[in-house]
Amino acid sequence: MNQRTKRGAVWASAVLISSFLAFGSAASAFAADDDGLGLEVTVTTPTPVASPAPTPTPTSTTKPPTNTPNPSGPPAPGGSNNGGGGNGGGNGGGSGSGGAGSGGSGSGGPAATGDEVSIGGALFLSGLKSTYHPSFNPFDGTLTLEFTVRNVTNETITGSAHFWANGVFGNELADHDALAVADIAPGETRTVQTELPHIGQWIFVNANATFTPPGSVGGVTLEPVTRNAFVPIFPWFLVIIVLIAAAAVVIVRILSPQGAPVPQAAE
Repeated sequence: MNQRTKRGAVWASAVLISSFLAFGSAASAFAADDDGLGLEVTVTTPTPVASPAPTPTPTSTTKPPTNTPNPSGPPAPGGSNNGGGGNGGGNGGGSGSGGAGSGGSGSGGPAATGDEVSIGGALFLSGLKSTYHPSFNPFDGTLTLEFTVRNVTNETITGSAHFWANGVFGNELADHDALAVADIAPGETRTVQTELPHIGQWIFVNANATFTPPGSVGGVTLEPVTRNAFVPIFPWFLVIIVLIAAAAVVIVRILSPQGAPVPQAAE
């Protein structure tokens, strides 16, 4: 056992001495060579990247137009006089056309007013107006109808009028024909009126009037014109009959005995 221990101590001493010798050789070699291990370290500095500069927006600049006179030679003899004459003629023509326009607008003639209608541009006929006058007789009454005729010519005009009225069922109630409308002076407005009798309380009546002018005035052919009017008529007689009947029913109900005993049959 002691012999093995001695051999191990010897081997350990030898290994330790060899290690020291190897370390010393390496240290002396490193001291002799300044380059050491020969490693090169390169330090790279990053290059700064420039940010893109903003692109300028093109702007357009409009310069005011410059009138550059064109060089011209001396006017030819008589050239100035001809140019002046041309300008004068152009201005005169423009003024003349404006005058013609004003004259055209002034020749429009009279126009219809209100509910009037034109008869060939010579006469103007108004709408038909009506007034009802009731009577105690439900089958009687008077209907007043009227219209106006306006003469816008320079001539005296004579015509005629026809009035009539129809009932609810289209039946003719009254008629007034061939009413003369004589000597309507230039610029005059004539009122034509009539009364139609025997107009009962038909709830409503359709009134009509036709004006017949002369065949022509100033070379213009004229035609008859008809105007109409819806005339409501309150049925007083019918309303009174209904009220009387209703009152009679109420009176009978009031006067009739209430709860009267019902007779029973004898056993």
